[in-house]
Amino acid sequence: MKRSSTFEEQTECVVEALLSDLLGGKEEVAWRSLETDSTIRFDAVVIASRLRMLGDMCNQDLEGPAQQVITDMTSGKENLETS
Repeated sequence: MKRSSTFEEQTECVVEALLSDLLGGKEEVAWRSLETDSTIRFDAVVIASRLRMLGDMCNQDLEGPAQQVITDMTSGKENLETS
């Protein structure tokens, strides 16, 4: 029976999966190496995918208000220049 991975080893797998995807690696299949009879439900690719999804949602939540601030500042600057 294979020993459980440590938190550090699991973190390394998740980071490698994220970086592999970011750098255009095609090794996704290699990261999905769960044993079918394993009781451990750890899949670095699934975790990396969910982290990426959460990051995208955070970006969307921040982009709207930031764009509004930029628009407000730009229109305020234009109003000052025309005065």
